[in-house]
Amino acid sequence: MGGFMNGISDSHQGDSWKGALDAQLSGWRLRARKLTAEIADLQEERSKLEEQIRAAEVLLGRPHIPGMHDEDKPMSVREMVQELMKDGKPRDGADIRAALIAAGIEPAKVSTNTGAFYTALGRLVDKKFLTKSDRGVYRLVEGAEKEEDKGVFG
Repeated sequence: MGGFMNGISDSHQGDSWKGALDAQLSGWRLRARKLTAEIADLQEERSKLEEQIRAAEVLLGRPHIPGMHDEDKPMSVREMVQELMKDGKPRDGADIRAALIAAGIEPAKVSTNTGAFYTALGRLVDKKFLTKSDRGVYRLVEGAEKEEDKGVFG
């Protein structure tokens, strides 16, 4: 019986398919090495772009929120507020929303119509990351950034 190569003897077939598979394997290995090099080049290019973005944000007076534009793992509104407030500046809800929009978040994500924005602020107050004054001004709780890094606010 000719096996999977239709009519070629088993002994001849053994040599033939092994050679073809070996050649294919070499091609795959070469492609994997090229992809590894391309990935390294792309990561370097991305790092340079991120530096340019940070510099442009500083020149424009916009807050920089690390990870805000990471498409692989998008940040929640709560995480963006946490990052924004780490600068220690007191802000009311409108100022926080304006700063997030200035940093590049889509306005719909921090819409006050859905209540999700103020729910996120409320949760940060509940978790003792922020305080809220009677006038509606939010402040970073002293030491909250260090505690957050330990996973308390995860």
